[in-house]
Amino acid sequence: MILNVGLNPVWQKTLEIDNLKLDSVNRVKNVIEMASGKGINVARSLKILGESSFAIGFAGGTNGSILVDYLRNEKISHNFVKTIANTRMAITLVDEKAHSCTEIVEPATNITTEEKDRFFKIFNETISRTKMLTLSGTIPKGISDNIYFDLIRKASTYGIKTILDTGGKTLAFGIKAKPYMIKPNLLELEMMLECKLNTVSLIKTAVRKFLSIGIEWVAISLGKKGAIVGNKDKIWHAIPPKIDAINPIGSGDAMTAGFVYGLSKNNRPEDIIKLGIACGSANALISGPGIFDINEAHKLTKRVHLILL
Repeated sequence: MILNVGLNPVWQKTLEIDNLKLDSVNRVKNVIEMASGKGINVARSLKILGESSFAIGFAGGTNGSILVDYLRNEKISHNFVKTIANTRMAITLVDEKAHSCTEIVEPATNITTEEKDRFFKIFNETISRTKMLTLSGTIPKGISDNIYFDLIRKASTYGIKTILDTGGKTLAFGIKAKPYMIKPNLLELEMMLECKLNTVSLIKTAVRKFLSIGIEWVAISLGKKGAIVGNKDKIWHAIPPKIDAINPIGSGDAMTAGFVYGLSKNNRPEDIIKLGIACGSANALISGPGIFDINEAHKLTKRVHLILL
């Protein structure tokens, strides 16, 4: 089992519109509602890949109740701490004519000390039964920026490998605990380093820096341009296949799931990278975070191009 921690979930509403116009009335063509947030999306993608996983985090209020019910119906194993605060909502506007996605996300909710203590109890009861740990996304109010550091350290006492996908201060603190893999996107990495990495050479230098301090795998997501991925032996630019993307929301999480799945099976590095990129691309072909067609993902792996840097 792979344990997926997502501390800041959302109830996701996707509105598909033919031609979005500002300062005007827009008629929605289709509405998709589902439980989301990076940790949940990773768990959903792992389920598609055939890997058992367990999602934990916080959920409360009306949105939280709906979110938990949705996960139950999806048959995604989970244990979310019930909070006083209502789980936030995210609204995605998909403009089909412009082929664009605009995401509107409510602010993070506040977590009480008692709720935080209950989360740690769940984590401590679960971590010893897992083979890998993923830590994904931002953190809610009331949670310290060093929480991922603490969770990585706890996992390491059991010899469990951690994949960290976050940004800013939580990434900076988490890196100090030396997770097995980090997978921020370029913007998250730039926020942490407080500088622009506007060339492949600069990104490669950053990857080498993280590898040099003991992190085994580094993947910097570049969106449509793929990812720069490195381990102790090599660094690659993984270029995704060209596709007619519908909705890229959740593609980074599907990518994380592909990486985690490949790592858990001890696959060849090149195969791990190709599967991760292919899962992210396949997710963009379907309007729903962390959802993709497994057969399509396997087809796309053959079209992922790896360039040694």
